Amino acid sequence: KLILLDSLLQENHSALEKMKLTLFLIGTLCVLSGTAENFDIICTSHPVMEARMVSVEGKLEGIEELLKQLVVAVQKMVKELDAKQDILVDIDGKMDEQKHITKTVDYKVKIIDRKTDELKQITKTVENTVLKIDEKTDELINSASEVKEKNNNVDDKKDELKHSANKGEEKVKELDIKMDGINNTTETVQVMVKELDTKPDILVNIAGGGATEVYRSGNLRYYKVPVSFGTTMKEGAVPDTCQKFGMMAVCSGPDNECGFNSGRCSVTPLSSHCSNPMTPLYVLICNGNGPINCPQLEGMFSYMKGWGGECGNVGGSHCASGKNFVSQADTPLYAYCIRSV
Repeated sequence: KLILLDSLLQENHSALEKMKLTLFLIGTLCVLSGTAENFDIICTSHPVMEARMVSVEGKLEGIEELLKQLVVAVQKMVKELDAKQDILVDIDGKMDEQKHITKTVDYKVKIIDRKTDELKQITKTVENTVLKIDEKTDELINSASEVKEKNNNVDDKKDELKHSANKGEEKVKELDIKMDGINNTTETVQVMVKELDTKPDILVNIAGGGATEVYRSGNLRYYKVPVSFGTTMKEGAVPDTCQKFGMMAVCSGPDNECGFNSGRCSVTPLSSHCSNPMTPLYVLICNGNGPINCPQLEGMFSYMKGWGGECGNVGGSHCASGKNFVSQADTPLYAYCIRSV
């Protein structure tokens, strides 16, 4: 629009120059012709027209000056708008960074919530275990009290026998023998209490910590032990879990004959199938069925050194690769462990 207005002013200047030339010619004609009849009106009006021409020329110059000022003001506004546009671009970048930070925070909050749920479950398990230990402790205290009471009764009887001439020395010796037996029992109870005090972690895990006995033979107990949530069943996950519960992983095959064994597992009578380590257990507890018809061992993994992950029973598929499975709250996984009693 400013360009169009400037063009119109240029056209007006051109017209004004033409009018100046016309007035000049009219004035010259009036001087040469004197007061000829045909030029009376023109010559008489010439001064008035010339005065108006000067007025119009002044107004055009004022408009032109105003136009220049307007152009300067518009150019200044354009520069200010460019500067503000840079600020807006910077603000957009900051908003994108803030959105990314907010998304990261939301993700970390979800992780914290999941860890909180795991801690709640662990806390509940520990509380149940502590209750059981308290019950066992009360039983031991009661047993110790009973032994002490019996000891006192024996002391009383012994005094009575000593003051009784009819009972004789032989009865006193019999009571001494019984007294020794009671003292031995007291010492045994005290030793048991000390062992409980020195092995709290093992007691917590075995007594109600989630480990399930699936088979026993002689002094060996075979367990299905829960794996911590978030743990991938890569190599070493099974012996790590067993160790937390005071147990050992079961070796895949006979010692010196199976390449999947190591010092982190224990060879047992069921370590007889090197490439399919849980097959002997299927036969014993699932009526000879394979993993498809053995729900008792669903989700349980056996230790296998150098196989690329632990060997698991998942969805009826035996020896599923552990590196592809993670123990979670909705799909818990278990370790194949053993302990000797």
